[in-house]
Amino acid sequence: MRLEIRLDEREVRTPSGPVPFNQRTGERWVTLYACVAYRRKVPALGGPAATREELIQLPGWSRTSPEGLGVQVQREMKRLRALGLPEVIVSQGGETVGPYLLAPTYTDIVFEPASDEEVRMRLGIASFGARRPPDLSRLAAFADGMFIGTAELARGNLGAARDAFAVASDAAETHQQRAQAATRLARAYEHLGDDDAARATILALRGRLHSARSDLVAQAILLCQEGWMAWRRKTRESLQKAERDVREALGLLRDDFTYPAVAGRLYNLLGLIAAERRDDEIAAAYFSYALEIWTLSGDPYSAQSVYFNMGQLVREQGDDFLRRFIRRGLPSWHATSTQSREGDARATEERLTQSRGAPGPLPPGARALYERAMSWIEHAESFCTRVGIGGDALLDLIELARLRARLGSVDRAREDAAIAVNHARNAAERERALRTVQAVEDYVRSRFDYRVLLRESGNLELPRLARGRRGPR
Repeated sequence: MRLEIRLDEREVRTPSGPVPFNQRTGERWVTLYACVAYRRKVPALGGPAATREELIQLPGWSRTSPEGLGVQVQREMKRLRALGLPEVIVSQGGETVGPYLLAPTYTDIVFEPASDEEVRMRLGIASFGARRPPDLSRLAAFADGMFIGTAELARGNLGAARDAFAVASDAAETHQQRAQAATRLARAYEHLGDDDAARATILALRGRLHSARSDLVAQAILLCQEGWMAWRRKTRESLQKAERDVREALGLLRDDFTYPAVAGRLYNLLGLIAAERRDDEIAAAYFSYALEIWTLSGDPYSAQSVYFNMGQLVREQGDDFLRRFIRRGLPSWHATSTQSREGDARATEERLTQSRGAPGPLPPGARALYERAMSWIEHAESFCTRVGIGGDALLDLIELARLRARLGSVDRAREDAAIAVNHARNAAERERALRTVQAVEDYVRSRFDYRVLLRESGNLELPRLARGRRGPR
């Protein structure tokens, strides 16, 4: 008999017609049917029969115990018999024990697409059941590329980081390895200013894995990076796309936080999206969720990115408070501007100078928010400095300088800004740090008019999406 397995349509077709599947669980059953059919077609993978322990390695079955899989296979056999369909899977032992193989009545097995390499890639079974040791030389090349690339990126050697991540990408054997390497390579391209290359790197692998519908975690990793790149464009449409990407990734994980590096990144990115829309309460909730996931999984490097993002969020709340406070005094400033249009320019300038020179004390509400923000940023800076994460430490110092200036600690603000200049690893970072030095000095020259700081304030160009550890193992 002929058995057709159409991977694109997620359909298993027998001579009596297609096997009906539940929409929610059908995808993993197609994977299981395809696996036993492929084992029959390519016995070199370990023989035609697959054990329960082997089958739970398949995508969609990782959260199922061997005993649970046996019970579900038994129910599936009974379901097909009740529908009057020919059996597809048979057991060499008891129905709940296995091992399982394709029914011997099927002698003509057809896959669509037909390429062996494509079938293996789509099913995620390139090494499934194989009786050979892993290729340690390729694994070592992948690990070296990832470690060296991460170290070079931290030092600001962007070209060397890009080359190392490219080596890791070439050496990657599993979908998750490819996804992690592609994500890091895209980040290196972003730092080099080549956003087109970053998008092309992600979209090429994303399209391949999406058609496979195999390794859901790898797809989630790539969707997270796609969402990050969309978020950076800061338009209404790009924020909507970023949110769609993140929610699709969370749907793929199905709340399986066996992979906290991925789940934490996704919730952190949701927080950044909400913060960009000024939904501060929602942003704080998402940041808190990401922080909880990373804290419970013992990932301090990722957790410190939440400290930074929360610090920025609270600092912006302080700036909003201060703007509202200043707005109450706008009528007198508006009158000054009207007199200027009438030609009394010298008197106007004198009144403006007096107003700027005596802005009054910082409102208690703004001060409390700035102090909370500084507490978050100090936590992040302390960690980054101890472990030598130069790029992140520079962003922390810039934000600390801004906050200390707002709170009146001008000497400490100057000190942090000067240290940030010394931390700069390239011309772009040095320019960013020097702008902060200039902003602090402008604030002093204005006789501590905090409106000068508000004109300078705003999001840093690249708030952090945690790079975390290597990610899912």
